[in-house]
Amino acid sequence: MSRLACGSLTVLLGAVAVGIYWNYDGFDPESLRGATVVITGCSSGIGEQMAYQYARLGAKILITARREERLKEVVAKAKSLGAQEAHYVAGDMGKAEDCERTIQTAKEKFGKIPWPNVTYYCSAKFALDGFFSSLRVELMKAQQDVSVTLAILGLIKTQNVIDHVKNEEVVKTAAPVDEAAMAIVRGGATRAREVYYPFYTWPTTILRALLPQVLDNIVINIS
Repeated sequence: MSRLACGSLTVLLGAVAVGIYWNYDGFDPESLRGATVVITGCSSGIGEQMAYQYARLGAKILITARREERLKEVVAKAKSLGAQEAHYVAGDMGKAEDCERTIQTAKEKFGKIPWPNVTYYCSAKFALDGFFSSLRVELMKAQQDVSVTLAILGLIKTQNVIDHVKNEEVVKTAAPVDEAAMAIVRGGATRAREVYYPFYTWPTTILRALLPQVLDNIVINIS
């Protein structure tokens, strides 16, 4: 076998190995049956879809958002999908009193606050990234059994994107919202440090670190 063929085979096998490693996360759906989950921003979009994904897996969920009527609809659907329990708190998580009310409701409904195996879902904003990355280190130092998962998301086909992104061709490339929600659920269940969805968000973060100007030009051209 020629050196070129050997080199090509090595690269191919390496790519396959990386692909297998990247896609295998050891996720066990049964691990979420009966689990207690609190999800914010559940009146629409990814938050709503996460509620449905956890419901299908038989979890107990408490959801929050500002629109009470929408929360009632989401709770009803979650119960029909198989949630062991489904409750809601209407409020603004930017207000301390509403956060406290959510905590108290979780205690009343579930008997405890669901700290172990909690997943902090956030968008890929640098302030949140810095905060939760620091929080992860502090929790590790304190030997607290709490995992922090950051979700780095690309363009997701939420209603907000459909309504506000003017370029229809770009909207067509947006990833399905239900698949994005499931990616976050899997990441939280397996205690992943980070979740990248769709797949291109991972090389994009690498490109930003190495060649930020190139990434800026790409974004300008497609927006």
